[in-house]
Amino acid sequence: RFEDLPPGEYTVRISATGFAEACSRVTVRVSSVRQINVTLQPKGIAEKVVVNAATQSITTEPIDTGSAVHQAIVYQADLQNLPLAARSFANIAYLAPGTEPVEPSDPTKARITAVSTGGSSGLNNEISVDGGDNSDDYIGGFLQNFSPDAIQEFAFRTALAEADTGRTTAGSVIITTRSGSNLWHGEAAFYERAAALNARFPIDNPAPDPKQPFSRQNYVGTLGGPVVSDKLWFFSSIEYVHENSSIAYSPASTEQFNALRQLAGMGLVPGVGAIAVPSTVLVPFRDYLGTLRLDWAPSERSRWFLRAATDSYTTHNGLVQQGALPSTGATQHNNYFSFVLGQQTTFSPQWFGSLVLNSSLLHLTQTRNDTLGFALAFPFTTTSS
Repeated sequence: RFEDLPPGEYTVRISATGFAEACSRVTVRVSSVRQINVTLQPKGIAEKVVVNAATQSITTEPIDTGSAVHQAIVYQADLQNLPLAARSFANIAYLAPGTEPVEPSDPTKARITAVSTGGSSGLNNEISVDGGDNSDDYIGGFLQNFSPDAIQEFAFRTALAEADTGRTTAGSVIITTRSGSNLWHGEAAFYERAAALNARFPIDNPAPDPKQPFSRQNYVGTLGGPVVSDKLWFFSSIEYVHENSSIAYSPASTEQFNALRQLAGMGLVPGVGAIAVPSTVLVPFRDYLGTLRLDWAPSERSRWFLRAATDSYTTHNGLVQQGALPSTGATQHNNYFSFVLGQQTTFSPQWFGSLVLNSSLLHLTQTRNDTLGFALAFPFTTTSS
């Protein structure tokens, strides 16, 4: 048994006196145990047994009958090949049995999609990245977002989670980030979405009104390689999101806002002489996602890693919803930082040690668009934040 191997492809060679050597290719997945059965043949002629497997994917993953934990594993090939509408690992988590998307209840976590397990709110899921906690201790749910290109693979445990991912009454997500190797490797990508590619939401944006404005561009780059061959490696990634989304008011909301504008024009709203009611409210969003990881192997029995990540984004006209005027919105600036230091040592065939130190920081600022006073606290709009 080999403990805490990083996910990836391995070659296992088995040899014994009087028998021919056998060789097996093994794919190690995150948070799972892989059992190998090998039959050694008598040594008569030089013979090698090679077991090859196709690239694994969540779409072809068999049911694990050797564990009571219900889980699905998403591989790097899935993150690269399957379409991600919001460029979030949570988009693929929906493929795990027993999950479904839910509306995020925290407005300070823009574009971090919530995932429900067993009909829950999605706030009682626990998430860890490289062994470090990435869960919101205040309201629950995911905390910091990571670029899919920085993720090696992750497991989504939807039921009967084990003790290593406790503190949850629902599911747990275990993410492993990518690391460097002795081979230089890197990627560059560009993603584009526009209003012409989006379906119309007929309730908020009915025909024949112009389609709701929207555009998003993602710029992605990764680079990894050796600092010292066979000793020290690095991997880095950066992703920039340039999004211009919008909120289109429904006919019912527009009618209510126009009535409020008439009241203001008649001087019935103290301190407010006019209220603008636009047909569409633009919501610009800018996001920077960055990770840097160092892996160090001082000996065959010891391995260290240090991973730093940031998620810094700005949302204009945040908190503006279908039932709220643009004046009730705010400019939100979120800065997430996380650091994880891990060390693993094999003391003997029976003793293994693992240490993980995790630190995270959130700095959030909000600046209101306008303060119109308590007079606008109608049932269909509010100035409270």
